Amino acid sequence: MKIKIFSFLLALGMVFAMGCSGGAAGDAQVPSVFKVDSIVSTNGQNNVESDMVNADDGISADYVTVTVSNFLKNPGATPSHFNDVTISGYNVTFSRSDGGTVFSNFDGGLSQSVTVNSTATFNVMVVRLEEKTSGALAGTLSPYEMTAKITFSGKNGSGQFVSAVGSIEVTIANYGNDVGPLAPAIGSFFADKTEGIDGQDVALTWYVTGDVNELILNPGDIHLSPVGYYPYGTYTIHNVDFPQEFTLVAMGIFGVTSTNVSVDETAVAPVVPTINTFSAQPTTISNGQSATLSWDVSNATSVTIYPGIGTVAGTSGEMTVSPQFSTTYTLIASNGDGVKTATADLTVSNSEPQITLFTGSTDSVDANDVAHLYWTIQGNYTKAELFPYYSAVNDIINVTNQNSIVTEAIQVDTTFVLTAYGDSTIVNKTFKIKINTTTKNQVKVLDSAAVPGTLSWQVENPAVATIRYNLYTVDGDRLVFSKAAGQVEDGNGTISTDYKVLSKGCGYSVIQLVAVDKEGHAVNHYSLIQGNELCKRQSSLALDSDKPVIFRAIPGHAQASDFSINFPADMVGGTVMLKAVSGERDIQMKDAGGRWVPLYNGELIPVDSTRVNVAIRDDYRTNLSNEVALLIWGQGKDGQPTGRVVTLRLR
Repeated sequence: MKIKIFSFLLALGMVFAMGCSGGAAGDAQVPSVFKVDSIVSTNGQNNVESDMVNADDGISADYVTVTVSNFLKNPGATPSHFNDVTISGYNVTFSRSDGGTVFSNFDGGLSQSVTVNSTATFNVMVVRLEEKTSGALAGTLSPYEMTAKITFSGKNGSGQFVSAVGSIEVTIANYGNDVGPLAPAIGSFFADKTEGIDGQDVALTWYVTGDVNELILNPGDIHLSPVGYYPYGTYTIHNVDFPQEFTLVAMGIFGVTSTNVSVDETAVAPVVPTINTFSAQPTTISNGQSATLSWDVSNATSVTIYPGIGTVAGTSGEMTVSPQFSTTYTLIASNGDGVKTATADLTVSNSEPQITLFTGSTDSVDANDVAHLYWTIQGNYTKAELFPYYSAVNDIINVTNQNSIVTEAIQVDTTFVLTAYGDSTIVNKTFKIKINTTTKNQVKVLDSAAVPGTLSWQVENPAVATIRYNLYTVDGDRLVFSKAAGQVEDGNGTISTDYKVLSKGCGYSVIQLVAVDKEGHAVNHYSLIQGNELCKRQSSLALDSDKPVIFRAIPGHAQASDFSINFPADMVGGTVMLKAVSGERDIQMKDAGGRWVPLYNGELIPVDSTRVNVAIRDDYRTNLSNEVALLIWGQGKDGQPTGRVVTLRLR
């Protein structure tokens, strides 16, 4: 589907072709006017719609149709062959009013005669194929405008130089709408076991394709950048309560997709496959050479190798491979009890670079916000550069041996260009981030009155048609839900589900609700349920303010934030536990000795007054999530528990 949104700009330039003598009939001095009458695209439009991405049919150079004329200035004069014009070449230059990145200027050859008192129509190339495959704007998806000025030059019949100038707008984009291959897709998602014993870890493994800028694992609202987890990734969830369903969400600017895998509960440890060997020989080859993959697996019913191989016959064997780039091969062995994986690295020593992924955490930000850029460069390269580093300044930053960066504050629509330099090849890829001009719809979730044995929330967002949601147990004693996913029609309604507490003690369960609108915007909401109604007391813990605790720091540099918890008098002399139950694993708290201790496994602190000040920081060793749910679980002198869950914003 073509995008027709741009104006036509045609600048006409003219040069008079003058003869050499007195002006009589047929005299070479009788002046004529050589000019450009029109420049249009080959489909007759007033704008060249240059398709930069076409996964179906491939991309090609773009041409324009030019009409020029050559008429005597005085219609009553007698023409001669001295007034004829021969065009021998043309020059194309590109410009933008805001000074942004444009195509490279170039010269083209041409042999076109234009006899006096006539017009001529012909085609010339205006966008070269190499600009789409390896130029500074190669792969651009969003509309991007520039002006192409075309200067035609040649001589008239008396040998005098003549030229004429015309202009046309060029808009580059993904006109073929070939977003199918760019939309996120999950090829596989599995756990390393089909049944588990409470307290065991679960290793989740996946294979994703398409333009993915974020991966989310639930339960836990674990956000992962593509770097290190694309297209193949593995993440281990610790201390799992079974049965448990895990969800992988792959998000990108061209869509969102998700899939689930369930692990049941068992009292007997499962018998999973054993991978005895998996290797590549030799481990290093030159481009065009081959290596041999070999494997030996026990107790498996299926063996699959990624990338590019798929399911193989037998639990042992070997295969010849000739990858273009250095490749990590992953072997997946499975049976009815679970899955095991292993990897084998094969280095290709002299391959030219290719940028296989260049994306961002978002394609739109509010003014002065920042974004994360991620990329993967395959092959061998000597230098990589990112332009611009500052959104309002044309600075270039060297990003060799990096695969991500946090931008400076973005103030205007910015197209970032990533360039990799090989021995004989320079490759580029772009990613555009726009400034938001409208406020996005937000999902609002409000707690409703608690009903014993029933968990419910009131969802409000009248701006969208449908909200989908999922419920997860993210920490504490296990719950069984009668319904753990569904839809709220017309953006409003009550999510209600029955639950049964499997613990007989005075434990707790932290429940996470993930509600997503049709545009993919999500909100996570956490609630705390105590395990036994007989020992449940009304939570009397309170923060110093209802405002969220926000951590602000430069990535890679931790910075603490303080907040206070107010306790009732009967809690003094007891203890309280602070525990990060969702999100990042490097949330830390400063203990009484001034040391920073992790909160992933919880930290007990004494309640020696009705007001306790807590210093918390994000160590920024990992960047998984923009928030963390902090469980505040207290116990009074009488041993009765109370608690609440607080959502902390990290960035």
